[in-house]
Amino acid sequence: KNKLLFMEWLNEFGGDKLILGADVRDGKIAVAGWLETTEHNIFDFISSYKELGVKHVLCTDISRDGMLQGSAIHLYTELQQQFSALNIIASGGVTTLEEIKELEKAGVGGVIVGKAIYEGRIDPQQLLQFI
Repeated sequence: KNKLLFMEWLNEFGGDKLILGADVRDGKIAVAGWLETTEHNIFDFISSYKELGVKHVLCTDISRDGMLQGSAIHLYTELQQQFSALNIIASGGVTTLEEIKELEKAGVGGVIVGKAIYEGRIDPQQLLQFI
């Protein structure tokens, strides 16, 4: 929520050392622990920070996070296509190893997997073999 402070960090540490968090619901940025959905479009939001030197973006589709209903592959693919110079990290709803493979094919730089491991849907050994 504090763009000025983030800009100070970018200037001090550089864009390669920071990850911009972008929580999104229905294409709009959400803040305050996901309680508030802003009018900021995800693409405009990321674009404004890319211009400032951001290199990494962790994007969480909060409508899917923890639901084990599949990730927003289309969203992450579109983000990666539009921002090919950025390292997009996908988060929210990842349920299968096949989804991770699809995201890799789309060029997504990383994937956060949580509940799928905890619930036994993805075996950590499979992830190690994949990596």
